[in-house]
Amino acid sequence: MYKSILTVLILMAAVFTGYSQTKKSDVEQAIKALEDKIYKYEAAEGSIMMKMTEIDTKLEKKLGVLLKHLVAARDSRETGFQVIRNKKKIIRDLQSAQKSYNQARENVDKVFKTNTKHVGHDIYTLKKMMDDKINQRIKQITKVTDSLAGYKEHYDRYNHYNDRRNVQTADREKNRVIKDFEEEIETLEKKAEKIDDGFSNEGSRERLINTYSEMQAINERVNLLEHSIEDILNGGKDGKKIGNVAGLRLDKEVRKSSAEINGYLKSFFYALSAYQRTLAQRKDFTARVVNLKKAISK
Repeated sequence: MYKSILTVLILMAAVFTGYSQTKKSDVEQAIKALEDKIYKYEAAEGSIMMKMTEIDTKLEKKLGVLLKHLVAARDSRETGFQVIRNKKKIIRDLQSAQKSYNQARENVDKVFKTNTKHVGHDIYTLKKMMDDKINQRIKQITKVTDSLAGYKEHYDRYNHYNDRRNVQTADREKNRVIKDFEEEIETLEKKAEKIDDGFSNEGSRERLINTYSEMQAINERVNLLEHSIEDILNGGKDGKKIGNVAGLRLDKEVRKSSAEINGYLKSFFYALSAYQRTLAQRKDFTARVVNLKKAISK
């Protein structure tokens, strides 16, 4: 009887061991499948990032040429209000683009703020990219707004009405940009205060690094905006008065370039959304792999 019971126990132990090994094998296969997906997501992220960089390079090249031509021009009796109208348009386009980059950054922060584990470096790189674009737009806005100073104290004897109106338009636009910059500084300072009030040395290393990088980005932008306001108040370089033919050519360039730039922006933000989705999926799959490895190691 004793030998029979012992035999049954041995058989049960063998069956259980075999079952455990089978279960472990299944988990290992699941881990392998997840890791394969992670590698694919990493490859996709690299491809999307290259596409984003390519789009951004084309966008900045087109924008750089347009701003160079626009800043160097000033209205004459022949062009009337044409140049200053285009400068206002481009300033507002740049401000709109800046807001889009800022919204994209906030979205990244919202999606990954609570848990940057497994993708911390990628999030930092993404937010740094958005910060660079925002700061670049602020510099470009300042550059075009600076050029409005060229209208001051320039009154053509035979074009007095247009010149006076352009000076008034330039002053209003400069004041509007300065006000927007001042409001942005106030918003950033409030954000910094909120971060500072909630700061604690406790928490993960990723959280501490994220807090430090946020404060650094805010301080850099506040300094940039303060210097930009100062530059606008001090005035920029004079533009050269252009004739009707040059004015029409510039007007055409603004319309064509604006359409192309908007197209690049849409493509960029579409790629950015795809990158974020891929990053979020990789984060989730990586977390699952870590949990499964912990489970079979017990």
